[in-house]
Amino acid sequence: MSTPIPPNDARFALDEVLAVTGGRIEGPVGPNHRGFCGVGTDSRRLRPGEIFVALRGERHDGHAFVAAAAAAADQGLILVDRDAPPLPPASRVTRVRVADTLVALGALAARHLGRWREGGRRRVLAVTGSAGKTTTKAAMGAILSEVAPGAAHVTRGNLNNRIGVPLTILGLEAQHRFAVLEMGTSEQGEIPALARLGAPDVAMVTLISDAHTEGLGGIEGVRREKLAMFGEAPRGAIRIGNADDARVRAGLAPYGRRAIGYGTDPEARYRVVGRGLAGALQRTELLVDDRHLTVAAPLYGAVGALSVAGAVAGVEALLERPVTSAQIEAGLRHFDAGRRFQIREVGALKVIDDSYNANPASCAASLETAAELAGAEGRALVAVLGEMRELGEESPGLHRRLGVEAARRCRHVIAVGGDARHLAEGAREAGAAAVFVEDAEAAVAPLRERLEQPADLMVLVKASRSIRAERVVEALLAEGRPS
Repeated sequence: MSTPIPPNDARFALDEVLAVTGGRIEGPVGPNHRGFCGVGTDSRRLRPGEIFVALRGERHDGHAFVAAAAAAADQGLILVDRDAPPLPPASRVTRVRVADTLVALGALAARHLGRWREGGRRRVLAVTGSAGKTTTKAAMGAILSEVAPGAAHVTRGNLNNRIGVPLTILGLEAQHRFAVLEMGTSEQGEIPALARLGAPDVAMVTLISDAHTEGLGGIEGVRREKLAMFGEAPRGAIRIGNADDARVRAGLAPYGRRAIGYGTDPEARYRVVGRGLAGALQRTELLVDDRHLTVAAPLYGAVGALSVAGAVAGVEALLERPVTSAQIEAGLRHFDAGRRFQIREVGALKVIDDSYNANPASCAASLETAAELAGAEGRALVAVLGEMRELGEESPGLHRRLGVEAARRCRHVIAVGGDARHLAEGAREAGAAAVFVEDAEAAVAPLRERLEQPADLMVLVKASRSIRAERVVEALLAEGRPS
């Protein structure tokens, strides 16, 4: 389920809309041309006086809902980029034709961002990466909520594309001093466009690995796309990156003292020097110049420590001052990254719900972390691993390699959907007990069969979002205990 788009109160006059979008008025001008409040793309959620942007998507075309938008956004404005049904005779909205409504949405967001920045010392951080960007973003938001309550505006959920980023920017209000924008990509040119739109003061890349390779043209295409975050950021911006990733480290190299690395690498400024379990949390130890920071937080494994280090680096760059271990820890008590490595208890069984998304790097990291946690509790690991999508012609091989990796760490592997059949084959060839099922519902029965002694087991559920692997977790939770 995609993240609901929150409403905004961004204000525009008609002349301003025409100027920034290059649009022209079609038909009569409504009575409210001096001021519209709010910009939306869903005709069902419009409020009177708002601007409706008719976007064209894979399944729906906003132009088909112009009449509904006109009724909902009474005295508002409608942006179209092609012929649309005529407005009702009594309509009091203004219709403007633009060359491309998606581009127009970005132009409105850029104008709103520029006005927001004029209000004082206000700063933007933009983060991208093949994995880890959402967790790091959520951690930054949690820390900022502690050190600057109410001052940070942070991307919600998965609103990280050419629709979600502009709509997030349009939600900036006068009380905000910081914007933390997540930026994702599945096709060439998205990150450059989004980075130019956000013009970040702080640009961050968490990882470059096999993800969306089908649309980006292999790992080299992924590298170019992700490092565009650094290249398109304004000249004086700070660049922050995962120094443990050779591709990211190379991308930081040209920026000299404006570049900051984090990770276990000896040259990283925000260096992870230790970690270990502290009850239900993980203790991460950082060395930052001559400062030692120790933080206990629900971020686990090596990847969790990296997220803590990246989040601290990003927050301190935004604030332009250091934060304390106590402030970081207090903020991370409220950390929530959705269905990303959430540990749930189902009777004596422990289930790790990591069902939000998956690619080869994130799956390998989750397997490593889950195996570490299971080992610390004397449990064996069972993994429900769904198909990783948008990998193109490399998909079978990448799934097979993940199956081999899973066999090293798991007692049982249940592979779900499509190319995950290659994952099951790889796991079996590497000596693991593995089965393949067609969908998430079909995974529940073989999983139950393997849970005869739940106190001895930990279950990891990980898949691309479209597999809807959360249904496996929900089935276990609904029962209260495995049968």
